[in-house]
Amino acid sequence: NLANGWTTIALEADSGIARCDKELEATLIEGDDIAQKLRMAVARDSLVRVRQRLDHLEDSALLQGATAYKEALRLSPSDEDARYNLALVQQRIAKRRKEAEQREKDRQKDEDKALSEKALLLIKKADELVDLYKFTEALKVLQDGLKAEPTLRQKQDYMNKLDVVTKAAKAQ
Repeated sequence: NLANGWTTIALEADSGIARCDKELEATLIEGDDIAQKLRMAVARDSLVRVRQRLDHLEDSALLQGATAYKEALRLSPSDEDARYNLALVQQRIAKRRKEAEQREKDRQKDEDKALSEKALLLIKKADELVDLYKFTEALKVLQDGLKAEPTLRQKQDYMNKLDVVTKAAKAQ
């Protein structure tokens, strides 16, 4: 029946989402080859768009399936299979809503963790100093900035590398 068809479409979309997520996790943009990095960035962006479309498809198919099951129950109130399947679809809809809310909360947390404008300016200044081979001064800019801008903690790895370079330069 129509409701089962919509539910099957939703399940197929869910499987596609899982495959996209797996591919996105495996997509690394690294190395020195700029052309390869560009190809990987385009592939990643394409996967993100496909995942968004599959998300939308699953949501709309679940809603269509629920509507069709309700119509089947209206026509045949004693159809226990339709009643059971409607309950399953409604549970899946509720679960998807909770997942979407959690993704939104996670996205909000990521935004909160994003570097502030001041932190970005400090990093830019440090990068300019690194380009001039002034590693000690670049490290000092970031360390001093860390006191005023806690979001700079995200660049601790960069600061550690600058520290290693600075110590290596002093050792020579």
